[in-house]
Amino acid sequence: MFIFWLTNKVNSTLNKNYKWFNGKEKRLLMQLAFGLLGIALIDYMLVRTYFWVFNINFKTSGFMDIEFPMTIGLLLTLNTLYLVEEMSPAYFEEKAKQGYAQIIDAHLMSKYFALNIEEVVCLKREGNIGFLWHENKTCYNINYKMDQLNKMLNPAAFVQINRSEIFALKSIAGFDKANATILLKQPLAQVEGKISKGRYKAFIKAFTKYNESQENIKSTTNLN
Repeated sequence: MFIFWLTNKVNSTLNKNYKWFNGKEKRLLMQLAFGLLGIALIDYMLVRTYFWVFNINFKTSGFMDIEFPMTIGLLLTLNTLYLVEEMSPAYFEEKAKQGYAQIIDAHLMSKYFALNIEEVVCLKREGNIGFLWHENKTCYNINYKMDQLNKMLNPAAFVQINRSEIFALKSIAGFDKANATILLKQPLAQVEGKISKGRYKAFIKAFTKYNESQENIKSTTNLN
């Protein structure tokens, strides 16, 4: 039970500090170092200490021949399960229902949250700081770069309108053609909403296509 608890604790800590999406190779090394070798060493030292305290011959106990290999097998299994879970299409970063993220990692101060992509209104990057606005108007911090976000987000649901801002199409009520700015259904503080010249045509195409898809959904629903 201690091995299970410690492995889960290490994995949770690594999830906060060495995210798979931000660097799979580095995270894999950290997983092997702390999630496998580190815990195996702790287990070994605890058992050695136990034998030393009770003055039992460690070499003749058979621990290294039976119990320790079983522990290594358990750790390999647990870490493999974590890897499959967190890198699989059903989990948070890269792929999900249609090949895009369904959950995104965010934080407020020291608290971390796994937010549903469908509840995200806006994502913004200012220098080295990332922001995410939830539909409840809460502003979170995120550690993703714009190119990472574009790989994660479904282009049928999100559109980048300038160098630093991405919006959920469902949150856009319309756009001011004269000023090249979007009109949000719910205004957000610290959001510019300015459509850059180079992204204007792509925005119009994405916004039009999204509205058409919504109309088709409504028509199908009414027919049913």
